Amino acid sequence: MLPKAIVFIMLPIYMRYLSPEEYGLIQTINALVSVLSILYLNSLRTSVTRSYIDYDKHEEKQGFVLSLFIFMFVFSIFLSYLLLSSENIIAPLIFNNIPKVPYFKYLIILSLLSIFPILPLTMFRIREKAILFVSLNLLETVLIVLFTIYLLIIKDLGAIGSLRALIYARTVMAIIYTVYIIYFTKLDFKKFKNYYITSSLLLAIPLIPHFLAGWFNNAGDRVLIEHFLSLYELGIYSVGAQFNSGLMLLVTSFNLAFAPRFYKIMKQQKMKQTLFTNIFNFAVSSMVLVSFLVIIMLPFFIRHFGVESYQSNYIFIWLLIGGTLWHLGYIMSVSSLIYFKKMNKVAIITVITALVNILLNLVLIPIMGILGASLATYIAYFCEFYFVKRLANNFIKEIFKIEASLLYRLQILLLINLLAFYLLNNYIIVVASCMYIVWFIIKSYKNGNFKQMLSF
Repeated sequence: MLPKAIVFIMLPIYMRYLSPEEYGLIQTINALVSVLSILYLNSLRTSVTRSYIDYDKHEEKQGFVLSLFIFMFVFSIFLSYLLLSSENIIAPLIFNNIPKVPYFKYLIILSLLSIFPILPLTMFRIREKAILFVSLNLLETVLIVLFTIYLLIIKDLGAIGSLRALIYARTVMAIIYTVYIIYFTKLDFKKFKNYYITSSLLLAIPLIPHFLAGWFNNAGDRVLIEHFLSLYELGIYSVGAQFNSGLMLLVTSFNLAFAPRFYKIMKQQKMKQTLFTNIFNFAVSSMVLVSFLVIIMLPFFIRHFGVESYQSNYIFIWLLIGGTLWHLGYIMSVSSLIYFKKMNKVAIITVITALVNILLNLVLIPIMGILGASLATYIAYFCEFYFVKRLANNFIKEIFKIEASLLYRLQILLLINLLAFYLLNNYIIVVASCMYIVWFIIKSYKNGNFKQMLSF
């Protein structure tokens, strides 16, 4: 959580020392780094997790890690050189309002630095080196904060200083990760084998379209906003999206807790309709309550920490939050498909919904601005949830059924609140909705509906 949380923790500082235009620029660069990281074969992270456990002998593990590290380093240097050599061709295609100097170079450097944590952190996870894993993430977080304070606050370098802080911090971490790889492998080049590379690539390359589609659903809208709208509008959208990313982090964390237990109970053939429905409804109602609290707190946060240039109605965040709630339903549904090893079908749905998202963004952003981008996200996440739910029900219909009526009702409540806030410009109905959801949760608990879920 630390690398994701740092952006939110630093938000008051960014809003104080960066203009909305600069903040939007930084978020666009970060979004582009995410997609370029996929082209730098960050999908190897998944194949490493799977392939590492296939080798029992320590010598084999050393050869596997050394072979992959050499390949990733050489490939990334070559790709970086190729991209930098094509700057005059590529930069105008991906930047509209952002100057190519120095930001295109920063984009490539940050993408290159993204490869160094892949092998060490994945190895720490597999070997259950939790303290080491957390310590290195914490060190990177501290370095980013320190460099940001120096370059952004003391030196007042604006967006350039903020991006340099990321580069300096991740360069230090890249050196640490490289030293660890050298220590682990002893640089015994006799253990280098092409087989280690090809077998990992066979697992990683098919995942690239899936990761690209997932990236666009999460961050692609910011890149399109930069092309169609001003950097100021992009900055306002990025601030609102940052609050929604906190909710998305909660949804992801819930999935990390839910999925393993779900697979275990499915294997034991103990999953029942009542249990699953209670878990689904508790997760949805709790997340909706948190969402309404975020909506209420957002204007107070902006008013207290943001300078005048950041003041806006941020009404688009309601739709982003609605999209996150659909994603929660998707997570609850897709676990069944993963259990039955139907990931190819999940990947197809992800790609299709990403294409829908792109099309909707291209149509709606020029007409509705940032509200159109959030509406496109809302619709795309709904499509992803709806079709995965239908597909999952085909495989689990003999065991239980994914019943999402409460999610539908609460989504309607969210849209009613959005309309009421737009017309009345106050939070009376929002507060009343929060009280209703709290009453619903308490009543369900007293009736015993959620007690079973808590035991789960």
